[in-house]
Amino acid sequence: LRAYKPDAVLLSEVWGPIFQPSTDGSYENGHIVNQLNRGWLGMSDSPLLTAAQYRDYLVYAEAARPEGYLRASFTANHDMQAIAREACRNPLGNAISLVHAFTAGIPFVTWLEIKGREAFFTVLMRQRAALGGYACSYTAAETEAKDLFLALWQRAGQSPVLALSNLSLDRVQTHIRLPEKSCAPQVIWGKGTSTQPSSDGIEADLSGAGYALIRLE
Repeated sequence: LRAYKPDAVLLSEVWGPIFQPSTDGSYENGHIVNQLNRGWLGMSDSPLLTAAQYRDYLVYAEAARPEGYLRASFTANHDMQAIAREACRNPLGNAISLVHAFTAGIPFVTWLEIKGREAFFTVLMRQRAALGGYACSYTAAETEAKDLFLALWQRAGQSPVLALSNLSLDRVQTHIRLPEKSCAPQVIWGKGTSTQPSSDGIEADLSGAGYALIRLE
C-alpha cells in the first residue's frame, strides 16, 4: 500500500493505549470513550469521568504510546450509532465534539454525526486544521472547574490557542491559570463564552454546554 500511496495513513481499529508497528495510529480506547460519551450525553446514570478526570486519562494514555504514534479520538463510530444520533439532538453534542477534535491526534467524525450540523463541523475542522504544527498540552492550563475541559495548543513564534468546553448544562465561571499571562484573550470561535485577562491567566464565563477557542495574545 505504501509503495502505491506513500502518503496513506493506516489506522488500526484496536482499542486502548496500545500500538501496532505496522500502522500510524489506533483508535482511542473505545470501551472508555463509549461509556464516557454516553455519560456526558445523559444516556447512562452518570458520567464515567469528569472533564478534569478525562484530561488526566489522556496524559497517561499518551505516555503509554511511542512518541509520534497517533490516536483517533471520537464521539462515535460505526459501532456506536446510537451515540452519534443522540449527539445530533443533545445540547451537549457540540461541546463534546470540540473536546475530541481538540485533543492531540486524529479528529475522527462518523457520518451520522454530521446531519444538521454541517456548518458546525465545517468550522470545527477548519479551526483544527489551522493548528497544524502546534503541540497540545492537557496540563499547561489549570482550572478548579471539574466540568471544564481545557487543552492548550502552542507553537514557537505563534500565539497560543486555548480550547475549552463546558461538559455540563450549568453555567461555569472560573479562573484559568496559564503558563504566560495573556493581556488580550480573544475568542476566535465558540458559543456562550466570554473571557477577560487576570494576573496569572484569564477569567472565563461559559454558559451550559458553552465552548470556545481563545487566542492568547
